[in-house]
Amino acid sequence: MTTALLAWEIGGGQGHLHPLATIGRELQSYGIKSIFALKNFQIKGLTLPGKVIQAPQASFKALDEKGDNKAYFYTDVLYMFGFCSSLTLDFHLKAWQNVINIVKPSFIITDSTPALVLAAKNEFQQLCLETALAYHQQ
Repeated sequence: MTTALLAWEIGGGQGHLHPLATIGRELQSYGIKSIFALKNFQIKGLTLPGKVIQAPQASFKALDEKGDNKAYFYTDVLYMFGFCSSLTLDFHLKAWQNVINIVKPSFIITDSTPALVLAAKNEFQQLCLETALAYHQQ
């Protein structure tokens, strides 16, 4: 059976989940099994069409000693979510590779999941939604 790994690892709220859930339902109609690896699987009011597992979580790292945890650029987001040191990043990539080895997906669909994209590079077909990177002018 064809298996899709749908994943979300960074960002807040449930905005990442709704597109993944919609895609999962459509895949299900084609007989494709979906497995969701999610940052937060305590989902209220949303039914996902497949098995749900915890996505690997990198350590949080403050931007500076003053406690400035604001993300001004996407690089700040990556820094805060474990891309700040080679040791943390290596551990995080290996955790995603373990998920891949267990799930054995045919392809991967991600939203705000940069570590999985790196861990699966050149191994699987990938669709990266990245819905969180939209700019909102106020």
